[in-house]
Amino acid sequence: MPCSRCGEKTLSDIIETPKSIDIVGKNIADIKDVAESIVDRRCSCFYFTGCGSSYYSAMLMSFPLQVEGIEVYAIPSSEIIMYYGSRLSRNCCLVSVSRSGETSETLEAMRIGKEKGTYNVIITINEKGAGREYADRYLYIDVGIERGIVMTKSFYSMTLTGLILTSNIIDIILGNKYNMVLYLDRLKEHAIKIIKEKENIFNFGNSYVKKNINRFIFLGSGPSYPIALEGALKFKETAYIHAEGVETGEFRHGPQSLLEEGVFTIFLIP
Repeated sequence: MPCSRCGEKTLSDIIETPKSIDIVGKNIADIKDVAESIVDRRCSCFYFTGCGSSYYSAMLMSFPLQVEGIEVYAIPSSEIIMYYGSRLSRNCCLVSVSRSGETSETLEAMRIGKEKGTYNVIITINEKGAGREYADRYLYIDVGIERGIVMTKSFYSMTLTGLILTSNIIDIILGNKYNMVLYLDRLKEHAIKIIKEKENIFNFGNSYVKKNINRFIFLGSGPSYPIALEGALKFKETAYIHAEGVETGEFRHGPQSLLEEGVFTIFLIP
């Protein structure tokens, strides 16, 4: 059965999003320094990895590099262990994402990377995670312990950190293009605005609960695709309700056959 207090705890973490954005902002110098160290290492390929929500975070933060045509792969840690470990080398940078800094599959992927001479970077909210043993650079974002069992403020904070990291890599290699730092204040204002609307959002959601909605489909493309996957995962973890994330363009190639009464579709369209 769903945890009766999980929603309350998760909401408490979500409400701390504006504070988390400020904390990420205080780490700008460290993030830039890590970006410079990666470029100095002359890494020619990038692997972004994690498990569960951390993998979706890794997918999203890798997107700017993919758009610029840089060789980059976003792969679950377990897949690196089973299939991709032999491809890691001194020419690669492995960016791992782990809330605890101790996710077993991610640690093993990092261990393989270190053995191969890969430049290892980890993004985490745990100051003393076991990932330090394998990391060349340890990006610790001090947003505090998460109250809920699911990743919320940690997902947002680590993803934002990773996006600033990749945008800085691009800025160094190709010239100033993204400069995510300029958007931090705007992101904070947006988060505050959404939190102020929480009662209206609750009422909107409850109106559909009463209509016996029992399945959810999240649709997104590009950087919205990993958010769709994350949104679906949150429903599974907190409400034990069937949900799935689908790439928008792929929806008509099979998944649309699931549409019927009781299905709620959410389109993520920035």
